[in-house]
Amino acid sequence: MGGVTLSIAMDDKEVRNLFARIERRGASPRPALKSIGEYMLRRTFERFSAEEDPEGNPWLPLSEATLKRKKPGLKILQGDTNLLRDEINYQLSNDSVGLGTPLVYGAIHQLGGQAGRGHKVTIPARPYLGVNDDDLKEFAAILADYLTED
Repeated sequence: MGGVTLSIAMDDKEVRNLFARIERRGASPRPALKSIGEYMLRRTFERFSAEEDPEGNPWLPLSEATLKRKKPGLKILQGDTNLLRDEINYQLSNDSVGLGTPLVYGAIHQLGGQAGRGHKVTIPARPYLGVNDDDLKEFAAILADYLTED
């Protein structure tokens, strides 16, 4: 993905233990990772609707200059087409799942920074990718469910 990709190292002991159990069984974690990818995608869409970061903090409001150019009623990070939100996807490998967007401008909205001609415009970070403690609990539940399926 050319824009921004979320990569999480699992430091959560319960999640690591569940992955180890899957590995000991000789099973592929890919189906569980697909479920985690779907969950992460849904949570990210919810963040766009709520206009908040993964911890539930509201995104910073738009500047007056941006508000003057934007159609009334449109949410932060969402234009007429919702392109940024709609281009978020996940990618699976045999042992990982990544979530991100191929849109180059996705990174500036996630991380913040200087943009525009001459990089004179400061865009605040409005994180939409990420996980919180509740998400980690859901990952563990997904992995545990996968282990009990036969």
